[in-house]
Parts: sequence; structure tokens; C-alpha cells
Amino acid sequence: MKKLLLTILAILCMAPAFANDRNAELEEYLPVAQKLYDGKTVEALQMAEELSPRNHFASILLYLVYSRGYCGQSIDYPKTAKYFDRMLAGYNDSFPGSRFHSEEFRGVWRKMLVPPVGDQRSITLKTWNYQGRVINQKINLKGKQPLKNCYFEKTRIMGNIAGASIWAAMSRSNPDRREFGEHLRKTAVKYGSIDALYGITFSNFTNYSTDPIGLGSNYNDIRKAAEAGHIPAKIMIAAILITPQNKYNVYDPDKAYKMLTSVVKELEAYKKTPCKHYQLDLDNAKFLLSLLPDPNQSTAKLASLYNAGGDQRKAAAYRKLLASRNDHPICEIFKIFQLPLKDQENAFKQAAERGNPEIIAMLLRQKTNHSGYWKLLYLAGKYNIPAKHNPQPSQSFYSQSLVALERERTMMKEDVYRKALKQLGNVYPEAKKQYNRYFGSDEDNSSERFRFEVSNPEAIKVTRENVPAGNFYVLEIQQDTQQNYVDIFINPGRFNFVIMPHYANGKAFPTPPSSAIWTQMQYPDGKISTTYGMGSNTYGKCPERIRINIEPGSKKGFLKIRL
Repeated sequence: MKKLLLTILAILCMAPAFANDRNAELEEYLPVAQKLYDGKTVEALQMAEELSPRNHFASILLYLVYSRGYCGQSIDYPKTAKYFDRMLAGYNDSFPGSRFHSEEFRGVWRKMLVPPVGDQRSITLKTWNYQGRVINQKINLKGKQPLKNCYFEKTRIMGNIAGASIWAAMSRSNPDRREFGEHLRKTAVKYGSIDALYGITFSNFTNYSTDPIGLGSNYNDIRKAAEAGHIPAKIMIAAILITPQNKYNVYDPDKAYKMLTSVVKELEAYKKTPCKHYQLDLDNAKFLLSLLPDPNQSTAKLASLYNAGGDQRKAAAYRKLLASRNDHPICEIFKIFQLPLKDQENAFKQAAERGNPEIIAMLLRQKTNHSGYWKLLYLAGKYNIPAKHNPQPSQSFYSQSLVALERERTMMKEDVYRKALKQLGNVYPEAKKQYNRYFGSDEDNSSERFRFEVSNPEAIKVTRENVPAGNFYVLEIQQDTQQNYVDIFINPGRFNFVIMPHYANGKAFPTPPSSAIWTQMQYPDGKISTTYGMGSNTYGKCPERIRINIEPGSKKGFLKIRL
């Protein structure tokens, strides 16, 4: 009994000794790793045999070799059990070898993934039971393929077995992300482990963030692993490439699409094997691929899928591809989305003016009751936008445009409103009638209706302003000692008259005393209306003649007249 207690005590004391000097144990193993890395396999295995009784890393290497058949060795289950049992240290030992033993037992042996070899149909391995006692566990060998053909195994061992044997000591479910864990990863990378180069222990690809839980891996490490053929690394790189404004500044959804398409093809090849470990990566790759547009689909189809779902990565990828095309009016929308935000509104306006039906329809949905909505309705009618975009199907676009214009009138300058109403009147009879009621017909506003006579052409010069929405004249008045006048003879028709201050050549019209300029309007019925200073036609009828009188000594300036 005493002898048994001493043995147990020795075992318990031995485990912490290993646990407290993990770096020393790793350093002791590195010559083995170097020989493996250099291709001196026989020498490396001999050295590992000598180290195995006291070195977890050596035991991991030998266990992998004989349970999988690496390094040109045949699968040997008695040797497998020998080296596997050596990794069973203290019950609470946190040394990597102990965690490797625990995860390997649960994930491989208990699931009976290991195939029989020859006549051997079972293997007995040591493990801890729930009461904290070491027991012998018989495992039936029911696997359908060698472990080295398993997807997970290929991923884990990819590269050189030297680095893989070091990296295998790192727990995947509970990795050591402290100093020793990072040292272990870097050492495994040094000796050729591609999986250690990748270094990711957990990633949630459905999350917009592409910051994984890893062991100090950076973008370049992951990229190198992907280039070496590491499928999880390819998926991670693709996740980064489809993330707009990622911190690595490597946005390229087109490249990600090609990469993921290839990855899905690689993973689906595992459907023909008994291995099911590929499924999670396949699900991740398919999910990320679902966020990307198929470049073989039509532009119309891609546009219809653009708003499906709320993932920003999808929206950005579709925008980029659609913006690169020119075979559909909707492409211009996505080209404009690529512009700086401050330039987009004006670009959309210009595109609508050119008649882009998709942009007109989009703005109609967005700009309801906004300033300029009348113009969008006008453009919709002008360019025959499909009826499905009509906000009020029972009304034409033009009739709605007139209503919207009248609603906006109070917020518009009169000349702007007049120009807009005339533009709408050119295509919509009701608008033309309204224009004629307010401002007169084209005949009413024709310059041929008005004839000017000036008493002294040297003192008063009359010029016409080229303004499309009406007749505007400027009277340039020179100071004179004589009284002068301008007679305006008017043919019958609708009439509107306003005389007002005017700024010309940067100089303000100097307002004279009220009696210095006065206006007489003579009507066909003989009535005469007189107005002093700045005036307007308040009588409501068209006069035959207007006389603008300028008193002697009036200051030099300008009068602006609208007829």
C-alpha cells in the first residue's frame, strides 16, 4: 500500500514539473523538429523515441506518425497506444500535451473514427474517468478511412510534420493566447506548419466583423496560408476581401467570388468520403458566397437582388459589380453611388434631366413632396416612365406635375415659376392654359407688340434683355437739363407691366424722388392712369400707350421694365 502511494505521489509531482517548464521541454524537442524539417526522418524518429518518456512533443509526434501512417511508417496501433498514454499527465495538468490527449480522445477515439488495420478491431487507451481515476478504455475501430485522409486532419497537418507536431499541442477549443501560446505558434510556423501560420481558433463569418479570435496572426500570415492551399485561410481571406473599408484596405469582392467558388468545389469533393468535418467550412464558404453577385447573371437580375437581405457586405459587392457595367440604365445609379456623397445629388439630377428612367423612378420614390418634385413628374411624363412608377395611377404624370408646381409656387421666385410653368405648358395643355392666364400667350408676350419712341435718344437708351420668360427692357438714363420721356405703343392683347429698380454693371439704380419719374397709361376707352415713381399696371386692362416721364435733372441710373 505504501509503495502504491509513493508511486501516485511521484506521478502527481512529475506533471507540474513538466507544466512549469514548458519552454524547456519545447527547446529539448527542437533538434527533432529540425531533422524532420531537413528531411532526416529516420534520425528524427530515433531521437523522438529517446525523448518520448519525458517529452510531450516527442510523444505527440510519434503518436501522429503511428496512428496516421506519416513519415513513411505503417499504422501501428500498439505503438499508437504506447505514445498516446504517455501524454496522459496529471488530472489537472494544463500542459499542451495533456490537452491534446483529452481532445484527441473525445474527438477521434470516442467517436470511433479510426479504421481497423489487419485483424486488429480494437485498441485500449488510458484516460481519466469522471471520478478522476485513470482507467483503460477499449475502443472499437470502426472508421471508414485512414485519419490522414480526414479533412480536419489534412488542414491541421498541412505543411511539414515538424511544425505540425508542435502546433498539435495547441488546444483548438481552449487555446493558450498568452506568451507561451504565441511562442508555440511562431515555432510551429518556423518549422513549416501552415495551420499555425493561419493561427485562427474561431471565426463567426455571419458577423460583419472579420476580426477573428486568433493567436497573433496577421493578414499577411493568413494570406500566405491561403496561397499554400489552406482552405480555412482562403475562407478568412475571402471574408476580409468582401468587407468594405476593412482595416487591411484590400476590398476585392471579385477576387473573393473566384476564391470561394473554388473553395466550395474543393470541399464538396469530400461528400464522396466518410469524413464530415468539411461541413462547417463548406457552410461558411457558401454563406459568404451568397453575399456576392454572380457575374454571369444579367444586370436586371442583379439589380433585383441588390436589396435582398440587410448585410452591408452584400450591398457593397452588388453596387461595385453593377457600377462596372453599362448595359442597363440602372448601372448609372451605382456609378453615382461611387462618387463622394457631396456630388451624388447633383449627379442624380443631371442623370434625370438626361432621361435615365431608373433614376427618375428612384427619385420619384424618394423625393415625394420635396422641392423640385414637379420637375421629376414632368421628366417622368416626358420620357414615358412605366406606369408602375406612377405615384397616382389615376392621374397622368403631367397633371400631377402641375399640382406639385402650384404647391411649390410660394417657395419659388416669380421668374423661376414662370419659366417652369412655360416648360410644362409646352407638353401639357392645362399648364399652357394656366400660363396664358397668368402671363399671357406667346403672342401676348411677343416683342413685336411693343414699339418704343424716345424723346431724346442721347439721354435715354433702350435695350432688350434676352430673358425667355417674358419681355424685359432696360432704360439707361443720362442726367439731362430737359424733360424727357419714353413712349411705349402696345398692340392689343394680355398685358402686364412693372417698372422697378435694377442693378446693372454692379451699380444699383439710384431711386429718384417720387415726382422725378412718373408714368401715364392711356387706354382705348380714353381713360388715363398716372403713377409716380416705381409703378405697375394696376388697372387690369391693356393700354394703347405708356409714357414714362423723366423730370429735368434726374440722376443717372437704370430702369427695368417688364411687359
